[in-house]
Amino acid sequence: MPLSLTPLPIAQLPPAVARIGGPDASVPAKMMAARGLAPMGPRDLLTVLYQLSLDGDSQVAGAASATARGLPDAILA
Repeated sequence: MPLSLTPLPIAQLPPAVARIGGPDASVPAKMMAARGLAPMGPRDLLTVLYQLSLDGDSQVAGAASATARGLPDAILA
């Protein structure tokens, strides 16, 4: 059975992630976060990258996925 990837409920996101990765965030803010340039800790960064990798904007989703794939092991640990 394949794993179903769905966005996390906005109410369950940390405030920093909800502000940048939520449906009301601007595309420039999403792109900044998707590129790993938003000022946040590793846990929030990973959460926002997951959230944005499922964004309806294919450029945002692609950037978030590419950034997540390129993260150093130290961030993932």
